Amino acid sequence: MALAACKAPWRAWFSAHWAAVAGLMLFCLLLRLPFSFEPLINWDESAYLIIGQDMVRGYLPYARYWTLKPPLGFGFYAAVIALFGNSILAVRLAGSVYLGVCACVVYATGVRLHSRLAGVLGSIFYIAYTSFFQKAVLMELVALLPLSLIGYWLAAPDRMRMRHVGLALGCAVMIRTNLGMLLPALWLALWLEHGKRVGRGVFQRCLQLSLWMLLPVVVISVVYACAGLFDVYVQTMVTWSLHYSATGIAAMPELPLSHYLLQACAASSLLVAGVWV
Repeated sequence: MALAACKAPWRAWFSAHWAAVAGLMLFCLLLRLPFSFEPLINWDESAYLIIGQDMVRGYLPYARYWTLKPPLGFGFYAAVIALFGNSILAVRLAGSVYLGVCACVVYATGVRLHSRLAGVLGSIFYIAYTSFFQKAVLMELVALLPLSLIGYWLAAPDRMRMRHVGLALGCAVMIRTNLGMLLPALWLALWLEHGKRVGRGVFQRCLQLSLWMLLPVVVISVVYACAGLFDVYVQTMVTWSLHYSATGIAAMPELPLSHYLLQACAASSLLVAGVWV
């Protein structure tokens, strides 16, 4: 009985917004369909597929093949391969569906903050902007779901939202390490929400958010320690990530613009949803 009551709000929401959800999913699939058949768009995508295949065979990321990315994001590729086989088309189509789900979260956030029109405009911009700069299914795209959920839960008056936001941020960090830079921004948002007052309430919320963010990091660290791969895990997450960041900043003008623009995709689309309407 309690479970049915818990599901009822989501059923009611979907009944009221199913047309928008279906339209967003269809728009996303059609927009990304033309480049879903390209055999090679980005070499990184091929590397992620190889590690995803290895996970299906029972190996952790970094056990036999290595790339400079946190381990959680490879689970997306492993899940697609396990369900639909080793096919680049399956991964691209699954990525389109995944992006459509992210856009639906942006739509729900826009509805919560402003109106249905705000949600539609924000989510359409979200899909088009991401698809323009991210044709391949890379870690930037995989990280968009926890980022979108952070925006949705921040807009909620729920007392438990710090737990949800922290867990989502922790998952995002385990997909792309540099997303940990969002933590100070979230602290600032909580401070502004409390009327720029530094007190016990805002400190408790910031601490709660930070501790829940650490939970996915700690769990995955324990898994790698038990598997005897803790050294390579730490080197990937800390040593080589810091080295890459240092060299990446030095070579910033040579990197594609999409590398930086996509980092702002979630935040900018939510801004469109909340402000432009």
